[in-house]
Amino acid sequence: MDNNIQRIREALQFIDPSDRQTWVRMGMAIKSELADTGFDVWETWSQQAESFSSTDASDVWKSLRAGGKVTVGTLFHEAKANGWRDDGGHQIPTPEELAERRRVAVDRENREKLAIERERADTAKKAAAILKAASQAKADNPYLVRKRVSPVATLREIDAGAAAAILGYPPKSGGDLLTGRLLVVPVKQGDGISTLELIDGDKRKAALAGRGSKVGGYWATERLAIRGIASLDLFVRPGTTAEQREAVLLRWHREQLKVLIPPLLEKWQPILGVHVADWGIKKMKTKWGSCNPASRRVWFNLELAKKPVQCLEYIVVHELVHLLERHHNERFAALLETHLPQWRQYREMLSKAPLGHEEWEY
Repeated sequence: MDNNIQRIREALQFIDPSDRQTWVRMGMAIKSELADTGFDVWETWSQQAESFSSTDASDVWKSLRAGGKVTVGTLFHEAKANGWRDDGGHQIPTPEELAERRRVAVDRENREKLAIERERADTAKKAAAILKAASQAKADNPYLVRKRVSPVATLREIDAGAAAAILGYPPKSGGDLLTGRLLVVPVKQGDGISTLELIDGDKRKAALAGRGSKVGGYWATERLAIRGIASLDLFVRPGTTAEQREAVLLRWHREQLKVLIPPLLEKWQPILGVHVADWGIKKMKTKWGSCNPASRRVWFNLELAKKPVQCLEYIVVHELVHLLERHHNERFAALLETHLPQWRQYREMLSKAPLGHEEWEY
């Protein structure tokens, strides 16, 4: 045991505790290997960070659960990526070297974000060019004939060769070229076209290249009025029943939450010093969310898709705080007050329109 502790201490010298997400993950790795006896190892290493707080460290350690996916192997992998060698043949990095590694990591992340933004802009530009060159989809379009559906105003078509000339590459599906008259399905993000889906007569489908261009996207064929909202674009086929439309809408709500929740978890987990093992979305009658501190699993109510994003963020923070404090007591309220001072305002927003449910819990 003593040799393993020393090995962990040496590896930690190659990891910067200033990044809160890394700091929490290393705590999880140490606790998975040493249980509560590892706190002193983690705290000693943590003190190298300028933002170190003994109270914060104690609270975070208590919230961590051993036995998750993050293990001591994660710690060793992180250390090796920063120059540690598990044979004693290494040199502890200086503070200047650690600062340079942080700068390089931030620079790499910023370059990646910029590259994705450029890809999305280029994809949207090519999508607009194809839409301009395409003609209204005809009833004898091979794919529409095969599916036995009629064309609608938002669908267009273009020859595969013409599409390839605009894109600068031939559209493919699983390595197979799309051929003939392609059905053009515009995909929107918000009010603007973000990409297209191209479909040939053999049901081969291809979206335009570009990371993030389809996230949260939709294709609209008609407008659906909803109480309290002016209108919502909904993708349905002609002749769809009311029950089928409701099912489509619920799927769309679920997809929106799947897009919105991960960034909020990524934002708040390191701030609070907690880590969720798993999360999901489901319909609940009386709760906006629920948390099981033992398993670190969180559920979010599907109805949150109809609420302002500030309300969703409040519920995310609310459930994450339960990993630090199980009960709705003074400490729980104080944690919310510290990290999200507007939480009462957002709770009131949720209370004003419970969307058909009689009683809601927070």
